[in-house]
Amino acid sequence: MEGKPETKGGLQQESYTGLQLHFLNRLVHLLQLRYGDGGCLSPETQRLLDRAIYSTYCDCLDLDVGKEAQRLIRRYYHTSKGEPATN
Repeated sequence: MEGKPETKGGLQQESYTGLQLHFLNRLVHLLQLRYGDGGCLSPETQRLLDRAIYSTYCDCLDLDVGKEAQRLIRRYYHTSKGEPATN
């Protein structure tokens, strides 16, 4: 999108408050850890990351950016399964 700086994960900085952007970026980071690297995580690490992702998702809901958080989760989940991402 022209004129709006983007962060990792394709989030437009000007569309969100600083706090919203912080938690959305945290969610992107956790999703990259969870679904990146071809699934070479131990079951315990996967469980811990899943809990951290859920907690951060709840924070996003509280900050009224739940739809964006859901979009990010779907994108990373489907991409990790080799499926095309749906928006």
